[in-house]
Amino acid sequence: MPNPTIPMVDVPSQSVKSVTGSHSNVVEANTVNVLVRLLITRGFAPQDILVICLYRDQKFLCQSLLQDTAVTVGTVDSAQGSERSVVILCTTRTSLEQESKAAFFSDAKRLNVALSRAKDNMFVTGSIKRLQDAAT
Repeated sequence: MPNPTIPMVDVPSQSVKSVTGSHSNVVEANTVNVLVRLLITRGFAPQDILVICLYRDQKFLCQSLLQDTAVTVGTVDSAQGSERSVVILCTTRTSLEQESKAAFFSDAKRLNVALSRAKDNMFVTGSIKRLQDAAT
């Protein structure tokens, strides 16, 4: 990490855990919003862009910011079977609680789905430090 062939947008801001146990990160959602709009202005069709969020609350947050576009926003589970030219993987979490360390990344099937939906271009947003720590 980071992989030079998959651009990583470092967003070292704090995520928030809801009462349902899901997570969201407003700064990262805003970063995804800016990235999507930049891609659209550069000629990518909104229907060719897929935002995959690792957490349901982050999906809702990104959907609200992108509701005026035709960009699809979903969770890893809902993205299974979907492919787009451009995929933005929104990792959300920045906290390093021991019990949650690498929880998502230890699930090989979900990780495979998240990383294999892009036909041409993929971007990953999140805390580089958090992702490096999860990998060890």
